[in-house]
Amino acid sequence: MTAGIAEGRGPMTAGVASLGWAAGDVLVLTRRHLLQVLREPQALFWTMVQPITNVLLFVYVIGGIVALPDGGSYRDYLMAGVFTQTVVFSAASTAIGLAEDLQRGVVDRFRVLPVARSAVLLGRTVADLVRNTALLAVMMGIALLVGWRAPNGIGGVLAGAALIEFFAYAVGWLGVMIGLSVPNAQTATAAGLTWVFPLMFVSSSYVPLASLPGWLQPVAEWNPLTAVVSGARELFGTQAGVAGLGHPSIPLAHPAVTAVAWAVAVIAVSVPAAGRKYARLSRS
Repeated sequence: MTAGIAEGRGPMTAGVASLGWAAGDVLVLTRRHLLQVLREPQALFWTMVQPITNVLLFVYVIGGIVALPDGGSYRDYLMAGVFTQTVVFSAASTAIGLAEDLQRGVVDRFRVLPVARSAVLLGRTVADLVRNTALLAVMMGIALLVGWRAPNGIGGVLAGAALIEFFAYAVGWLGVMIGLSVPNAQTATAAGLTWVFPLMFVSSSYVPLASLPGWLQPVAEWNPLTAVVSGARELFGTQAGVAGLGHPSIPLAHPAVTAVAWAVAVIAVSVPAAGRKYARLSRS
C-alpha cells in the first residue's frame, strides 16, 4: 500500500503537494483503513453486535418501563439516540486505530514517503465516515425490523442520517487528537470512551428531558448530543417525548441547526489542534 502511494512520483514535500495528489493520497489511505476493517471480520462482527444488543435491550427490556410525557412510542423515540450513540462511539475506534499505527511505526513510514501530510489524518477520518455510514444503514434496518418508523419518509431518514454522520465526523477529529496524544492503544481506549458516557446519559438520548431532575435539565438541554438526537427525531418525524419541559429552550428551538453549529465548532477546534500535534510528530 505504501509503495502504491509513492509509485510514479518524484520527491515532493507536503507543503507543495498539488490538490490532485493530496486527494489521491487521501483516497489511497482511506482504502488502506477500510481494507484493515474487512481483514478483521471478528472485530467487525463485534462492532455490529454491541449496537444491535442495545436496540434489543432498550426496546424489549427497558422500553416497557419508560413512559413518554405525551404518550408516544418509546420505540420511535429511542432509535435516534441509539443511532447517535453507535456512531459517536466510533471516535474511540479512531483514537485506537491511530494510536496503534503510531505504536507500530506505520505513521513514521508515512512521514518519510512523498505523501501530503494532511492525507494521513484525512484518510483515517474519511474511512471512519464510510464505516459509520454502513453501520448506520445496518442499524436502521434492524430498527425497522423491531418496529421503528419514520413518518417523514425516505427524505427525512436520509436527512436525519446525514445530521448524525456529520456530527460523528466532527467527533472523529476528537478521536484523532486523542490518538495523537496518548502513548498506546490501551490508553486511547480509555480516553476515547470515558467522555462519551456522561454525554450520552445526560441527554435526551434515552429518556425525555422532563424526566430528569430540574437542576440537570438545563445541562442536558445544552448537551450537544441532545441537539443531535432531537434534530434527528425532528427530521425523522418521530417527535414523541419532546413535551413536558414547559418552556422554550434556546438550543432546542431548532435542534438540527444547533447540532450543525456544535459539529462545526468541534471541527474548528479539533482539526487545527490535531494538525499541530501531527506537525510536532513530523518534526521529532
